[in-house]
Amino acid sequence: GNRGPDIGLPPWLWLVETNTGVDAACPAEKHCVTNFVGPQGMAASFNRTSWHLKGYVLGTEQRALSNIGASRFHQDHKNPVCLTAFGPNINIVRDPRFGRNSELASEDPFLS
Repeated sequence: GNRGPDIGLPPWLWLVETNTGVDAACPAEKHCVTNFVGPQGMAASFNRTSWHLKGYVLGTEQRALSNIGASRFHQDHKNPVCLTAFGPNINIVRDPRFGRNSELASEDPFLS
């Protein structure tokens, strides 16, 4: 590829998906990330505490996976879990043609 010279930095994969859970391979058998309902289901609960708890768990798990050098796709450590993430999104659903509506809480400003 068009890689520049190696300057000694560890590999970094920008923006891990975190819509319903940290998108990573299980670091060990029966030790996988927590999976949550999507943003629309969370919004339908009208429970703000559940959003805070989800954020806390996602952040904790993503930090832990990054600390142990876990991989996004396989247990090969070639695509490491980083500390930047996609989703859930805080925008309001306005256009059904937007391809990432599943990451949004609602078209209702109160729920979003």
